[in-house]
Amino acid sequence: MFNLRRVFTFLAVMVFSLAVAGHSQAQLPTGTSVTLNKTGISHSRQNRGNNLLNTQINYDDCHLDDAINVSVSLSGWTGLTLQTWAGSSCEVQQNRIQPNLLNCWQIGADTSPSANNPPPIQVPVKGILYGRTLASGASTGTSAGTAGTGGTDATAGTGGTDATAGTGGTAGSVAGATSTPTTSDDAACTQKNAATTAQTINVYFMLVDPGNNIVGTFVTWPLLYKLLAPAPPGSVHAGVGENLLPISFNPTNTSDTTINGYNLYCDPAPGSAAAADAGVLPDDAGPLPIPSCIGSTVLAPGAHPNSENLCGSAGKSSNKGNATGLINGVAYTVAVATVDSYGNSGVLSDTDCNVPQPVTGFFKAYRNAGGRGGGGFCSFSPRREPFPLFAVVGCVTYLILRRRRAA
Repeated sequence: MFNLRRVFTFLAVMVFSLAVAGHSQAQLPTGTSVTLNKTGISHSRQNRGNNLLNTQINYDDCHLDDAINVSVSLSGWTGLTLQTWAGSSCEVQQNRIQPNLLNCWQIGADTSPSANNPPPIQVPVKGILYGRTLASGASTGTSAGTAGTGGTDATAGTGGTDATAGTGGTAGSVAGATSTPTTSDDAACTQKNAATTAQTINVYFMLVDPGNNIVGTFVTWPLLYKLLAPAPPGSVHAGVGENLLPISFNPTNTSDTTINGYNLYCDPAPGSAAAADAGVLPDDAGPLPIPSCIGSTVLAPGAHPNSENLCGSAGKSSNKGNATGLINGVAYTVAVATVDSYGNSGVLSDTDCNVPQPVTGFFKAYRNAGGRGGGGFCSFSPRREPFPLFAVVGCVTYLILRRRRAA
């Protein structure tokens, strides 16, 4: 039987429910957004060189603790927190709840905005790379703790341990630590794979509510990082020169388009106290006995070189170059590393060792060999004469003409 009272009661309940829902929706922030000011981006590391863009990261950026200063503008931020994440698909809440999956990871702590245009956010490069390097291997807890015996929530895991349940109830559900830990340079700047091509990584700036839900629009800023240069060349050989060592090598991967040249490294470093203490021998000292080459503890094959030991370079299509700024009579260990288009110097090659020597003048060598032609014009040294080749040609021409006249 039709009951009009029940109909009116049902309609009243529906109207009340819709009113409540509309009121709740009206309480959420409106016009919430994060805007990235791309003209306000800068790196804290000076003299990055190689014309690197703000969106590019190389090994030295990480190793030398570079940080990127990013300027953002906010709207509708009241009651929300600003978070910075890195990785991929960080807009998916599940990826942020379970950071152990390393889809994405939070950089630094939450920020409570106090203005629509907060001060620049400093984003450390090590934090950006964290999930893609060896640093993340033992830094996040797991998303579920072990079952408890009574009633409190699980606590966050620390340093890679599982989250443990509290003193009671069900298994914990709080994820492990999400902030970037303090790590060593080797771990934080060594990527997990051996890729020598540039990789993409995203940095996210978002406003979230207490339930970790993104509110409004967020910013995704794509970066390219390349931490590993191609493999070093082989067959490294050090010759002898005056205050230099001519270095030859065999490029092992000429098809790699990211190769941009080669760096030469010396131990002791040019201009170092270790080299200066050996003293400078006079030019007329003649050939020197070669000191014993003791294995270098600085230039280790397969290790990243120290920029202080840089002593020369060679072009990307070359197989030789000169290690310069050296001292005659000092034994130098040398190695070669490949340089890529991101300015990365790769790991060191096998080493060789030799000693710079004074160069004997041409006329002196000629007389020692039994020649009787005169004239100091024929005597030269690469150090004293800027054009030794012309001197040799002139000297030979002079001797030929003199012999013809004598005949």
